[in-house]
Amino acid sequence: MHENYELTPEQKKIWQIQKAWNGTDICNVGGILRLSGKEDADLLARAVGICVQTQSAFWIKVNRNGKPYFEEPANDRPEIWDFTDSEWKETEAEVQRWMYQPFCVEDHALFELRILKLREETVIYGKFHHLIVDSYGISLFVKAIEQIYLELAAGREVQTKDLRFLQKMQNQNHSLETKYKKEESITLTKEPKREVFFEKRARKAAAGILAGELTQADWYEEKFDTKELNGFCRKRRISSESLLYAALAVCLCRLKNGDALRIGRNLINRGAEERNVIGMYVDTRGILLEPDFSMSAGEYAARVKQELALQAAGKREDPGRFDVVVSYRPLRYLPSPKEGSCSEYMAGSAEVPLKLFFNDDGKKLELIARYQKEVFTRKEAENLIRRVVFLMHQMVSGPEIKLKDLQLLETAEKRQIAERQGEVCWKYKKSPAQRYLDMAEKYPDLEILLWHGEKWTYRRFHRLVTAIAGGIRQHGDFTKDRIIGLCLKRSPNLPASMYAAWLCGCAYLPVSIYDAESRKEKMAGKCALFLTDVFLEKHLKEQDILRKERTDVTHWDICPDGVAYQMYTSGTTGEPKAVQISHRSLSCRLEWMADTFQEYTQVILQKTRNTFDVSNWELLLPLSFGKLEVLTDDKMEASPEDLAQIMQKEHVTMLHFVPSMFEQFLSMAERRKWKFPDLKCIILSGEAAKAEDIRRAKELWKEAEIFNLYGPTECTIDVSFYRCTGKENEVPIGRPLWNTSLTVQNDRGDILPVGEKGELVIRGELVGIGYEENGLPSYRTGDLAVWKPDGYLYYLGRKDRQVKIRGIRVNLSEAEKSLEQLFAGSRHVVLCIREQLIDFFEGDITAEEIREKAAEQLPYYEVPSEAVRVSGFPLGKHGKIDHRKLELQYLDEKKKRRAKRQLSKDWEIRQKEEIMIHLAEELLAVGNVTEKDNLLDLGMDSIDVLRFQAECECYGIFLEYAGIYAHPTIHRLAKQSTEWKLSEGMEQEAVTFLRMEGKEVLFLMIPFAGGSPAAFWRMRNLLSGKTDLAAVNPAVFGEKSIEKMADEILKREELQKYQKIYLLGDCVGSALAIELAGRMEKRLEGLILCEALPYEGISVGGRIFSIWDFLPDQTVRILLQKIRGKQFQVGDGFLKSFRRDVRKSAVYLKKRKKVSVSAPVTLVFGMEDPLTSGYQKKYKKWRTWIPASYHICRIAGKKHFLTEDAPAELGKLIETKVWRKEQYGDKNIQR
Repeated sequence: MHENYELTPEQKKIWQIQKAWNGTDICNVGGILRLSGKEDADLLARAVGICVQTQSAFWIKVNRNGKPYFEEPANDRPEIWDFTDSEWKETEAEVQRWMYQPFCVEDHALFELRILKLREETVIYGKFHHLIVDSYGISLFVKAIEQIYLELAAGREVQTKDLRFLQKMQNQNHSLETKYKKEESITLTKEPKREVFFEKRARKAAAGILAGELTQADWYEEKFDTKELNGFCRKRRISSESLLYAALAVCLCRLKNGDALRIGRNLINRGAEERNVIGMYVDTRGILLEPDFSMSAGEYAARVKQELALQAAGKREDPGRFDVVVSYRPLRYLPSPKEGSCSEYMAGSAEVPLKLFFNDDGKKLELIARYQKEVFTRKEAENLIRRVVFLMHQMVSGPEIKLKDLQLLETAEKRQIAERQGEVCWKYKKSPAQRYLDMAEKYPDLEILLWHGEKWTYRRFHRLVTAIAGGIRQHGDFTKDRIIGLCLKRSPNLPASMYAAWLCGCAYLPVSIYDAESRKEKMAGKCALFLTDVFLEKHLKEQDILRKERTDVTHWDICPDGVAYQMYTSGTTGEPKAVQISHRSLSCRLEWMADTFQEYTQVILQKTRNTFDVSNWELLLPLSFGKLEVLTDDKMEASPEDLAQIMQKEHVTMLHFVPSMFEQFLSMAERRKWKFPDLKCIILSGEAAKAEDIRRAKELWKEAEIFNLYGPTECTIDVSFYRCTGKENEVPIGRPLWNTSLTVQNDRGDILPVGEKGELVIRGELVGIGYEENGLPSYRTGDLAVWKPDGYLYYLGRKDRQVKIRGIRVNLSEAEKSLEQLFAGSRHVVLCIREQLIDFFEGDITAEEIREKAAEQLPYYEVPSEAVRVSGFPLGKHGKIDHRKLELQYLDEKKKRRAKRQLSKDWEIRQKEEIMIHLAEELLAVGNVTEKDNLLDLGMDSIDVLRFQAECECYGIFLEYAGIYAHPTIHRLAKQSTEWKLSEGMEQEAVTFLRMEGKEVLFLMIPFAGGSPAAFWRMRNLLSGKTDLAAVNPAVFGEKSIEKMADEILKREELQKYQKIYLLGDCVGSALAIELAGRMEKRLEGLILCEALPYEGISVGGRIFSIWDFLPDQTVRILLQKIRGKQFQVGDGFLKSFRRDVRKSAVYLKKRKKVSVSAPVTLVFGMEDPLTSGYQKKYKKWRTWIPASYHICRIAGKKHFLTEDAPAELGKLIETKVWRKEQYGDKNIQR
């Protein structure tokens, strides 16, 4: 019956699910269908066959495009399978396996039926595609079979066809279909509410159906008593379905911090005419529930009932996409045989993250959850269902309770969170100032400060403190707040001024020396005295503290709750806010650290800027507790070389890093093999730490402990800590410090359970002055966090537009407001892109004016790195500025940047220029960088400089950190690198890793004569994801022979871990490749000799020379230019290296005979290479050294230097001809 049929709107939704999840069982429904169980198997099979032949729903088939057609089955009498000898568990497992098998949908029957003879009964196994039948229809099917069976048993024939479902599909109600399409495409234009959606998903599919990488769905059952629940429902004339929807909306909106929840609701969707029609009618329509948390539980349940009724009547718009589907099934109202039943089997897949089946038979309620394992773990699903049931019970037992007052946590969960809080063990005894005074009096000759190699004792330092205190008393205007501004360079004056302020009964306010003068003046106006280096130099010179000690300084009695220090931090309302920390809080924080880190604090490096609150413990802890503090110069923290030098020289045991700086310091330390035998402790804070960096650091410095600390400026430096193991996949911020509690809450103040994300709230001793809730110290951080089952707290990011740049917190809204105040009539949007502030502006101003005036007026951390004029801001669908689109437009424009390059004609310098241009473009995300561009003007900041320096070193290009700032153009840097000399205590790497990803296989390359790892920069993506990639740097070995080079390379620790190695020798580099290959034995997987033929040395007077030794320099230059290209020049440095490498190869081949190589050997030639002309015959000479069979590969149209001129072709050849797919395949091999 191939007529013009269309799928119904309900079937079309199923078809969309089928297309999204093709090849899965997601659309399978059915299970074990029972009558009385005593039926005759043959007669039952006949009854089933007749039912299938007479019910038109079973005639449906679809083609590959989803076009339905009807085909009457000729004979669909099901097979009879005998399971009388099997246990029921075995049979049930077999049936479940059948249910998991997907249908072949295109042009095949969409059902599968069998008669199963069991030990105690005879049943029907039925599996149906959801396109042809729903659960209600399956119940009708069982009932129809019963009737047919009874007729057959009575000797009456039944052949009446039921064509009602066929007619439904033939006579589609097109107006209804149009209505559905209209509802599904509704776009909400009103201000959106915070709707609840689950964050985890892989991808989205069409038709509003959530899609993702499907894994087998699992399910969890929770059965509960219903007597009290039914009484509650009867009293309020609502159904248990309404109560479930109410509890689900309240639960998820509170857990996920939302205001509304979209739920897909399964509606039976049958009128009186369809009540007895077997077919697919059920419809899943979305409903939007918005809990009013001021309502009582009973009132809200009644409101939900009204919403459900309005939706069923078609008076509520379908909101579209949903992540939760609820199927309420009042089993007592379903058609069923007199003695029969349907044991429904759950499909092994789910089309949405969470699907709830609520079965109500009037006597008991059963809640079944089917969830995507990609979104939920089993424990998470169980917790969610248990919490919904917990809320239902509360709503039933306390209908007058407000929704906001319903308990979200069970008793065990409250206990679990309480056990994770900080130990309440600390009591205030003395302030840090008093502790310092006691130590200075008791140990006057103890060395506690190191500055420029000179050690200071307590005696000498206290003279400085008292002298500064005298100046504060003499010049301070105490009619203002008792705040002393400290705008000082890093020197002993800085910590001395902090203590001096306290001795005068004042607090200190750190001010950056890099701030604009106008900002400094503004800050000075708020202080009793504003200390600068100029003021102190003059005052101390008058005091002459080195020759006399003041005895007239009296100490102010410090109040524990008085202000110890004040700092300004980025506000959430667009205005900077002053944060004040008490002496009590500071004392608690320092005493915790002295106790917890006592074995590490012998020598503490102080390198953090004073406007970053970490500097407080760096400066105060050693001086208050009698440890040695090593003060560094300003800006030293940005120079890894300087830091490493002072750490080694002064035997530093403990220091702090911002994680972004730590990453760059670590990368350089790995390359340069920095060892710090005295280092015991590294503290990370200010940004999210990376697990990979910690793992690398633990491998490099095995004896050092690494701690990750967390804390906002509004609290006393840090409030949590975690000892890192190096085995973490993500790094927690740990657990609270003494007398501190950390809870995760939603915006309504609910404490959330373990596993739920929310805002981190800090309570206790370490909270700053003025932050309170219900009379107790409390601070809502604006940071998102989660307590995980492992017992630790994890930082997840921000809930507002606040960002951290190098550990400094910046509110983007504040930066925008500051700029708009500076430039009246202009509009500004500030974004953080690549850890830099970019100002997008409209108005009658220029980018240069913005940069200049911002630098004069704003704090240094609010000054935009770049100002970009825009003709208009992109808007989202609700009329707000689309920040993401603005960022993408900016990045796209940077990549389109066009400029003309004029690279050096010197071969070596040009190669370095090309590499550095490529690295700069990748690092800065800009297009077409030229050799004359100023990298700093392109947006390169201090961390970018470190990254650029590190990337260059991978290719053997060494730059000085200060040199990049002094000469920030590519051409100057390339030229500078050719003159670069090793600094004291530094070594060049003999083997440079171009890519180190922890793979099991290494691809090691040796460059041509005169070459370096830079020769392979165009091959950096070779075998990406399959191997680590490294290159030998021949220059490191000087005049050492090939044999000695191989000795040193194979002894290198980083090469020992690889049990599978590929070798590539380029031209003259083949000699070293052969020697290495002969020593690697079974570790060698393949040897590639590229553009190489064997040229032995010539013996003259007992010495061995290469043919190139007899040619004058100018001739060698001409020949190399001819081979390489006339546009290149050969510098003296390259020429010297070239002669050395060629001679060493010639000597090796002259002396060495036969190398045993068991791995495959591949020879690669450019077909137009003048140096390997005649390779078709000459390659056989290699057998003198390597008696093996060879695989010859040719690259058409190419000359010499294939690694530079034909990297793509060479890489493809290696991927397809050399890489041993038959052994490893293309999978990512991890070590």
